[in-house]
Amino acid sequence: MGRYFRFNTNTFNFATRCDVTWRKEYFTEFTFGGARDQRIYGLTRVTPSLTCAYDMDGLKFLQYVLGTISANEATISVGDLPKISTIHAGIDYANENAGILNAKIDTWEFTVEEGNIAKAEFNAIGKDTTTIAPTAYTTDFNSSPLMPYNFSVTINTSSIDFNRLNLRINNGLQAIFKTSTLPVTLRPTGLEIEGRIRVPNYITDAMVDGSLRIVCGTIGTIDLATCKVTEIPVKAQGYDLPETEYSFTAFPLGTTQAIKVHLQNTILW
Repeated sequence: MGRYFRFNTNTFNFATRCDVTWRKEYFTEFTFGGARDQRIYGLTRVTPSLTCAYDMDGLKFLQYVLGTISANEATISVGDLPKISTIHAGIDYANENAGILNAKIDTWEFTVEEGNIAKAEFNAIGKDTTTIAPTAYTTDFNSSPLMPYNFSVTINTSSIDFNRLNLRINNGLQAIFKTSTLPVTLRPTGLEIEGRIRVPNYITDAMVDGSLRIVCGTIGTIDLATCKVTEIPVKAQGYDLPETEYSFTAFPLGTTQAIKVHLQNTILW
């Protein structure tokens, strides 16, 4: 029994979970002139969405999240969201397949934590559903996902020791239905970039407002123009080591975009 997840004509090396949802909304209202449960209804909207979790071994997928990639495919920056023709998953048993069509990425986030492999997750919203079976493929095990020791974080010029890092990009997609039950337009609103970094001590003097760079091993770097620390919750309990998990929000700085991604390999995921 095979299991496959295809993104356009591309495949994930280490996709670990896929959730497909076709959410249906009905209008309903009660009417006079009938029994206690007398009411009418009608299908108003169907929102196809898909969530995928995967182990990170590349950053090129962020071109679908942010929208623009340089001609030499070395830098990804903020732009219009490109359209994806098909995202679908399949289980090669009794033709069990489900997916979405003409989709855009709503959110993407990755998490690095001690004791775990580096994982990313994205959510996409589509304009239609599909049950077409994805083409079979073989995972490339020559490419290895990243481990926590592959990452480093620098704020301004100061290196930060951390035991957990999370970064989330939200395009704020709005599905526009007009007179259709399926979305006719997927409209991105304001770009939001937020993150949390947990440090193994109470307060680190290096965790201040400023530019932030995340070095992701040999796959590339993520640069945030300026980050504002928004929350500093200090925690200590019993004999546990005290720690602080800082929350931050990324903003553009002058004409510099809030985020840019510099690639060091061509692996999509």
